[in-house]
Amino acid sequence: MSYRRYLLLSIVGMVLTGCAGSSNDPRQGFAKSVVDALAANNWDRSALVAFLCDDRPKVSVERGIAFDLYQAYDGIKSIGKIRLTPMASPPAMAMDTFIPVLFNKQFAPFPAMPDQIAYHATYLQLQTQKTADGKPCLEGWGRNEIPVNPDQTQDFLSHKGIFNHD
Repeated sequence: MSYRRYLLLSIVGMVLTGCAGSSNDPRQGFAKSVVDALAANNWDRSALVAFLCDDRPKVSVERGIAFDLYQAYDGIKSIGKIRLTPMASPPAMAMDTFIPVLFNKQFAPFPAMPDQIAYHATYLQLQTQKTADGKPCLEGWGRNEIPVNPDQTQDFLSHKGIFNHD
């Protein structure tokens, strides 16, 4: 086997097995930490204070979107693939991090069709910026609740439902 062919096969093998290094954006770990902190604090917004950008007043947490409805969803069943989009610069701020969260609780979203069962699910949305040392911080947040049919859970968790260009 030629050296070039061996090198090419080695590189392909490393990429396929994940040994070639990780291209994870620091925002992925940051987003997971935000969700973990919210869940550990029973979805209280005060858990976000530690993640706020330095120029955000800490009292702004109480004016932001609440997550308390998640307290009744019996905990997290799964967190899906985190979707990152390019960060916007002020003043054109936008959500740039989308985290699909599937909760344990199921419900009938359509009263006329009680046999249709769905999971409570949401896309948590983060608006991030970089601190002076290049670490992500939280500028704003949102959420988008949707019912997810048990047959659609994998598509939801891999975010194919809203990001069709992947």
